Amino acid sequence: MKILPKYIAMCILIFNSCEQEITTPIINKPVTEFGSLFVNTNPPGARIYVDNLYSGHITPDTVRWISPGTYDIRLSLQNYKDTSLTISISAGKTESLFFDFNADPRYLGAIYCTSKPSDADIYVGDSLTGKKTPSIINNLLPGEYTLTYRINGFRDSKVKAIVQSGVVNYPSLGILIDTTVWVHYKKSNSPIASDNLTCIAIENGSIKWIGTLNEGLIKLEGDQWTLFTTENSNLPDNYITCISIDNQNRKWIGTLGGVGVFSDGSWIIYNTQNSGLPDDYITDIAFHPNGSVLITTISKGFAILKDGMWRVYDHSNSKLIANGTAILSAFITEYGSTWLGATSPPSIYNFTAIKDMVVHHILFGGRVVDIDSDRDGTIWFALGGINFEPFPALPGGMAYFVNDKLNVVLGKPSQKVTSIAVDKINNNIWFGNFGSGLARYSKNENVWTYFNHLNSGLETNFITDVAIDNEGIRWLATFSDGLVKFK
Repeated sequence: MKILPKYIAMCILIFNSCEQEITTPIINKPVTEFGSLFVNTNPPGARIYVDNLYSGHITPDTVRWISPGTYDIRLSLQNYKDTSLTISISAGKTESLFFDFNADPRYLGAIYCTSKPSDADIYVGDSLTGKKTPSIINNLLPGEYTLTYRINGFRDSKVKAIVQSGVVNYPSLGILIDTTVWVHYKKSNSPIASDNLTCIAIENGSIKWIGTLNEGLIKLEGDQWTLFTTENSNLPDNYITCISIDNQNRKWIGTLGGVGVFSDGSWIIYNTQNSGLPDDYITDIAFHPNGSVLITTISKGFAILKDGMWRVYDHSNSKLIANGTAILSAFITEYGSTWLGATSPPSIYNFTAIKDMVVHHILFGGRVVDIDSDRDGTIWFALGGINFEPFPALPGGMAYFVNDKLNVVLGKPSQKVTSIAVDKINNNIWFGNFGSGLARYSKNENVWTYFNHLNSGLETNFITDVAIDNEGIRWLATFSDGLVKFK
């Protein structure tokens, strides 16, 4: 009976790592009475077994202290079938053994590729296979692969697959998302810096400026993403509350730390320390035809900046109802009529001159969080929005002002409307909703249409803002699901 001397040693030392020899003997015989075996494989990394006992060695390596005789050598490599070879060991000699797993087609494997929808081009790594789903890809070396399924008009689906010798492997189904209508940009599939977005504005009908909850300001121009933060720019704060773009293409960025004005690579900062701004918590910014800028705040009224001069209005010098009234939204028509939306209590303010301010109370309604106008001159208001403390939870909906009358509709399109965008071409009014997705009111037909994660390609129901570009494409800022393009 032939034996390995290590297994009859007088003393056995145990090691913790399986990457080293399991046992190390104390040898009482001359070294010349033993032989050695050098084993190498392609690929390397195979565990070496001698007569079904693991030697503690991984290829390429040498197994020493082997008594002369004939041995069964088994090589075990992850994802490959084991292979066994026989070799004779002579005293005082080192034998060599090499085995190429990749040279034998019996050690190759296959992948069954399937997708939804089917008929997708199949890429293995970066290589186009010339096959479409469902198909079997044969003659693959064992290991881990990334499969890409591609159909024109759909977002690629990438699937990880493990190939093992001699079997057909079945990775998970590849799901391709139709991008002919809906495109989602999130951290998992794009360079976008955050999935938690607060607002969006569009410059020159095409360049998207996107606010995040606490990750800074994002610019999307074509397919180029740029992130501005307090660390790499003069942005006042990484929490972006609003974005407005004036007729000179200056970006006015509202934050929790004041206002940053960005133009041609330079910043101008306004805050309570260096300007007449009454509060650093900015809620909205609007532009008057006379060149002035109106900035609303969370608790100290609103400020008007004109020709470098600041004027602040609150309950003490205007018809704002109460001290600490939170003005959440602002809109100024092309004729200079100013509309403000407020809470505590919910109300709408309208004026051309401050002294002529008119107050419209919204009984039992939620906060007025956004304002826009359609091409007929009707003013639309979003009621509700996200429940920010310390404001009480109130029912939301919408309101519209036409023929000198304010009309309030609670619960429609939802209890929490966050934003309004008007498509001036076809006079459709789009409402973002927090928890209910997207709604469209076709004014000309008097028809409502609702889009959510159950009846459309929209993957989230939590919309924080809506903007429309010069091609009529809707862009949705969402909470927790990034940016959505709705063609």
